[in-house]
Amino acid sequence: MRRLATALRIRFMPTADPTRPADEGMAMVMCMVFIILGMLVVTPLLGYAASVLRTSRIQTEKTSRGEAVRGALRIALADPKALYDTCSASGLTVAVTIANPGLNVPVRT
Repeated sequence: MRRLATALRIRFMPTADPTRPADEGMAMVMCMVFIILGMLVVTPLLGYAASVLRTSRIQTEKTSRGEAVRGALRIALADPKALYDTCSASGLTVAVTIANPGLNVPVRT
């Protein structure tokens, strides 16, 4: 019986093998840790980049609309009598064509 117990212990309870490195199998654990840390860093950076790009587009649209308004005011104030003559015949349903400032900004009414 004692021989069987020692045989099982030797067979199923391996002792430390001096030829095997102590950190064997740690490469996969380290890769998983680095992937998780990378995800924790990259995800917020992508969110920040997306919000900066969205804000930049909105700011560009605001600037182009402001420049369109400024150009329209320059045209209107350059010759107010001509503007009055052009717009006096219009009503709520009659379209009037006035000078285009040439800024390629869509007009929203």
